[in-house]
Amino acid sequence: MFDTDPYRLNKIISCRLSDVLSEKLVRQVIRHWQKLPPGVESSSGLKNLWEEACVHIRSESSLSDLYRDELLKTMSGKVDKLSLLELAALWLQTHGGESYAVGPENEPEEVDIERTGDFAKQPFPSKKIEEWPIDRNAIAKHVVAEALMYECWNYENLRIRTWLGV
Repeated sequence: MFDTDPYRLNKIISCRLSDVLSEKLVRQVIRHWQKLPPGVESSSGLKNLWEEACVHIRSESSLSDLYRDELLKTMSGKVDKLSLLELAALWLQTHGGESYAVGPENEPEEVDIERTGDFAKQPFPSKKIEEWPIDRNAIAKHVVAEALMYECWNYENLRIRTWLGV
């Protein structure tokens, strides 16, 4: 039998919207990095900075953290351009967003979230998205960790395979 629980359906729609937005952001970041020339590996045969980031992250070189940080900065810039509704959909997929949506009275006992300042005073959840404590940095980190790193580890071409010796 089909589950008609409206909260479950809302969660499905919210997750799907978040997935679509994440995919859009990831494509934007990849395209941006593909337009940039290689940096450190300019004579390696790699075509662009995206390929260079992929090989360094996949080989876990000493520069991999630098590339991750720079990808996060690029993602943060893209996240800053989103509408409030798009930010809300993405933020609800983060730990902080999910905790806020559930509210303190419904949180599992094992979750220990310190509630301080204005965040503690707000009703959970507010019906006004403008009042939500949306964390843009958490959104950028989430999209990088959950979607962009997947693309980085799975992006393949002859130049990357050659550089990695695969």
